[in-house]
Formats: sequence, C-alpha cells, structure tokens
Amino acid sequence: MLKQLIILLSIFISIGSTNVAMAVETKYLCISEVSGGLRYSGGAWRGTTFKTDSKYLMVMNSGVLKSVNVFGAPDDLAMQYCIALEPTMSFVCTNNFDMFRFQPSTKRFVMSKTSGYTSEFEEAGVNLPANSFTPNITIGKCEAR
Repeated sequence: MLKQLIILLSIFISIGSTNVAMAVETKYLCISEVSGGLRYSGGAWRGTTFKTDSKYLMVMNSGVLKSVNVFGAPDDLAMQYCIALEPTMSFVCTNNFDMFRFQPSTKRFVMSKTSGYTSEFEEAGVNLPANSFTPNITIGKCEAR
C-alpha cells in the first residue's frame, strides 16, 4: 500500500511540475516606427504624422497574448481583453476604443487609437498629449526582453 501511495504521489508531483514548466511568461518591448492620423486644426480635420516615441509592453504566457500596456504605465491601465485570431495566427487586444494587433511570425504590431474623435476629455479641459485627441495608427516591431 505504501509503495502504491508513493507511486501515486510521484505521478501527481510530476504532473504539477509539467504544468508549471509549461506556463512560460515572455515580455516584449514594442517600439513604434511610424505614426499618423487626423488632427483638428484651423477649423478642419487634416491628415498628420506624429512622433514615433510610443513604446508598449506586451506580455505573452505560453505563446498566448495576455496583455498590452503603454511602457511605464500602471498595470491597471493594460489592455487585458486579448483573443487569438485563428486564420492569421495573430492576436488582438482591445479596451474601449483602442486596439493592439500583434503578428508573432513577423513580430510586427499595429496600434489604433480611435477614442480621440469622440473623447469627452477635450471638452472637460483635460490636458493630454497632442495625439490623445486625434484618431491615429502606429506601427512597429516587438522584441522579447
């Protein structure tokens, strides 16, 4: 009986170890290369480009995208609603009006911010960076850290 208990315990320990070993968290630093969008200026909306200083921290767990956040921002602001897009083997994360899409095979990302055009912050006088109130798209690449 003792021998059977030891064998059973060994099996449970090895199964638990396998599950822990399989859950691998990888963090990526995503750096923008090009950014452009729309800006309201002189009474009209116009196309414009933006500085490409945006950085994002992306967290994958066992090859599945779990969250994306502006680099250095508090964790509670991270996009955590992420899904896999099966036909393209890519991932997308969203929050409110914004979307981050990542393609693992190329390490490329697209971040689209559509919240600016419909934002209530501007009317409230909240001082945010110039591209916060304008719809924009940013593209770049991610590298494991």
